[in-house]
Parts: sequence; C-alpha cells; structure tokens
Amino acid sequence: ILSLLCSCLPLFLTAQKKDTINTNQGIPFGIIQKAPIYPGCETLSEGSHPQCLRQGISRFISENFNRSILDSLKLEPGKMRIYMQFLFGKDGHIYQIQAKSSHKKLEEEAVRVVSLLPKISPGVHHGRKVNVKYTMPFTFLEEHKSRK
Repeated sequence: ILSLLCSCLPLFLTAQKKDTINTNQGIPFGIIQKAPIYPGCETLSEGSHPQCLRQGISRFISENFNRSILDSLKLEPGKMRIYMQFLFGKDGHIYQIQAKSSHKKLEEEAVRVVSLLPKISPGVHHGRKVNVKYTMPFTFLEEHKSRK
C-alpha cells in the first residue's frame, strides 16, 4: 500500500508553476508585460508606454533638478551622469530610490527629485499589478560659465 501511495502521490501533488521572480522586490522593467504608465501617456498605444514613461521622467527631472547645486560644486565642463534605480510600487508610488554619481550632493538631489514624481499607473505582470524595478541614467552637460 505504501509503495502504491508513493507512486500515485505525484499525480495528486501537481505543483503550480510560479514566477521565480520575487514580485515584492520588483519585476525588472525589461521583462514586465505591461509597463507602468506615466501621467499623460494613458491614451497612447500600449507599445508606446515605455518610451513615454522614460521621456516623462526625464522631463520631470530636468524641470525639477536644482541646477544651483552644479554651480556650488564647481564641476569641470562636460557630461555629468547620475545613475538612478527605484521601484514603481503596485500602488503607483515610488520606493527604494538610489542614486550613484561622482558627487554626494548630486545623488541627494536626484533622490529628492525622483521622490517628487507624480503617481504612476502600476505595471502589470500575469494579470496582476506588481512592483517594477526601474534603472535609468540621467545625463546633463555642464558648460563653462562666461566670465565678465
């Protein structure tokens, strides 16, 4: 009887295949089935949502970044880059904001600005709203100031 039970047990215990991704930590943006939607992008086709999201975030950062920090740091002219990573929560809010740059003040300002992003429609994966990991570089050009 024990042998029969052991051989039939797998028939009764069919495991449901689950994502190996921890959805609480966030689905990577590159594999999300339906990308989060930035405000104003809702009427676009679904395929346009990722690009509109990137453009919306970049525009928001450009408009809200305190550029006087750049002057106070007396940076060398050229391209400056801040790498940012954060989580679009399934509730539409932004979490776990991290920034990496050559200057701590730039990182702090990037975190401040990203925390101000408007509420964003969450990403959807396998029919459920999920947290989405998002990484982006923000690049700006520091130019020489003309001296009089």
